[in-house]
Amino acid sequence: TAPADGVFLAAKIHEVRGLDVGSERHPVRVQVRCAGVSGSTNGSHGRDLRGFSDDSQAALEAMVAAGASLEDAAKSFGCDKDDVLGALSARKPKDAALQKAKEEAMQRRHAAAPQFEEIVQLLIPDTRLLSKPGVSVDLVLVDKTGASIATARVDVTRLISSVARYVEGPFELEGLGSACV
Repeated sequence: TAPADGVFLAAKIHEVRGLDVGSERHPVRVQVRCAGVSGSTNGSHGRDLRGFSDDSQAALEAMVAAGASLEDAAKSFGCDKDDVLGALSARKPKDAALQKAKEEAMQRRHAAAPQFEEIVQLLIPDTRLLSKPGVSVDLVLVDKTGASIATARVDVTRLISSVARYVEGPFELEGLGSACV
């Protein structure tokens, strides 16, 4: 018999939300696996700190200098404490303590919500591979050593039965309480 046509699978990986595995395991990657074929994202990176205009940076600096906590300043500007640290460190690039605090903020962001913004593409060489019972698209979160941290599974029948052949996450990573988006 002649081989069946192949199937192209694309998985757009934005980020992992709610992750708590420790910064020593970063950068992490997401491996996409289906029917014996796999591909992977590059290593993750942290979400950028919010940018502020010079006027807003000066206002944040004045608030904190007047005794406002980082949390209160963040609340006033609709951002988080780490964004405030980024704005303050931009105003004082030679302040070693602020620069260290900013670096720690970036590490926290990276550990809690690693970013990817990548498309992983797979070519499944034979459509018959997808008709076997229990076939899934697995999104496997792996650490910098390649050790598996958690897996999200999407049943291929769910994907095939969707009208647009498209399924949108978030997909829960088993046992972590976090999600791959």
